Amino acid sequence: MVDESRTLRCSFPGSIGQLLAVNAVPDLALLLDGPSCGFHKGELIAGNHDLTSTLLDAAGDHRICTTDADVFNIARDRRELIAGRIDALRRHPATGLALVSALPMASVVGVQYDALIGGLAPTEGAAPVHRIDVDSFDGDWLEGYAAVLEVVAREVDLSDSSPSPDRVAVVGALVDRNEEDRRADLKELADLLTGLGLETVALLPGSGGFAGELRRASGAGIVISLPYGRAAARTLATRLDATLVETDLPTGLEGTTCWLRTVGEATGRAEAADDLAERRLARTVSRLEWVVPHHLLHRRLAFVGDPFLAAGLTAIGRELGFEVAEAFILGKERHRESLVDPSALPPATHWQPPAGLVTRRLRELHAHRGVDLVVTNTHYLHLTRAADLPFLELGFPDALSHHLTPAPTLGYRGCLHLAERLMNRLALFDALARPVPFRD
Repeated sequence: MVDESRTLRCSFPGSIGQLLAVNAVPDLALLLDGPSCGFHKGELIAGNHDLTSTLLDAAGDHRICTTDADVFNIARDRRELIAGRIDALRRHPATGLALVSALPMASVVGVQYDALIGGLAPTEGAAPVHRIDVDSFDGDWLEGYAAVLEVVAREVDLSDSSPSPDRVAVVGALVDRNEEDRRADLKELADLLTGLGLETVALLPGSGGFAGELRRASGAGIVISLPYGRAAARTLATRLDATLVETDLPTGLEGTTCWLRTVGEATGRAEAADDLAERRLARTVSRLEWVVPHHLLHRRLAFVGDPFLAAGLTAIGRELGFEVAEAFILGKERHRESLVDPSALPPATHWQPPAGLVTRRLRELHAHRGVDLVVTNTHYLHLTRAADLPFLELGFPDALSHHLTPAPTLGYRGCLHLAERLMNRLALFDALARPVPFRD
């Protein structure tokens, strides 16, 4: 019998989160000090999870590189090599900010990256360079993502600062790819704020770059903090002396309505928030009411993914009549602190569980008809298949579904889209489970 406690724990390393954040900001470049496998981690994103990614380039003009450290050269004096690669990144005309980080093998050597960065010769037109401060051994992908956002928030040029209480910067959405699902999420956030009479001047991350659009954050008098970038939001709000508004994701009907009311109260627009929520709810509920009894009511789901999406899906289930029976979180339990309402997670939540535990629990749930569908990402799909359970791919990474048209998960439109995907997948597997009558 396999000792499940000794199987690999379900999560991703900090370097994956760093790559996701660099992928989301088009003029960031990243040097990973470590083996060439650091470069190949980018292939999990570019051309697989994100078909529109600019991390890698067919002509070799990549936004990420490594130092090719290995067991033969890791203990040698590599200062000249590392400094040379940093210098090449910062000199590239498309680089707005160059970042330096270390994989675990390089971390143990104790390279003084700040000294190397400080020793670079002043060069006109070269991008600034900064080290990412994250524990390469203990940090997970969510912490790696947040660490990059914090550097950007700390270093972005706000010299023409002119904050206005009518302008907002939104910090800390998960932009894990640049396809139309994440673009639609950003558009939904901006649309909700426009409905409150607020102007969204910057989204971090969003479609704008460090040296360009993100500088518009200097006009924000309000900084809205989402859970994937709490520290970055605090940093930006402090630099601008702006009002910081911490929220969970606007997911589902109640979640989006609470989000609107929180922002409305913080900006003196409580009445406008209530009016907007009432109009959007009426339009959304009318589309959902005929779906729930046919496909979603009394269904039980299991979830494998990040904690903030798990909380949102759980909330939608309470509204639409299904239940997230068990959640397996790809990250450490300390991320619970980033939730404004930690009780939003299902009671049966496992943090960074061993893969053996996930497989066993899914099999047990399936054997006792305890779950109708597993919502998971592509990387952990094998756990679902091992339990022979129906699945819906959602979250990072998702190499099986890509989006050419808007497919949000946030806001009222996101609630409709998630309900649509769940409904269609459940209906498909229901149909496949029925016996096909024999015909001559």
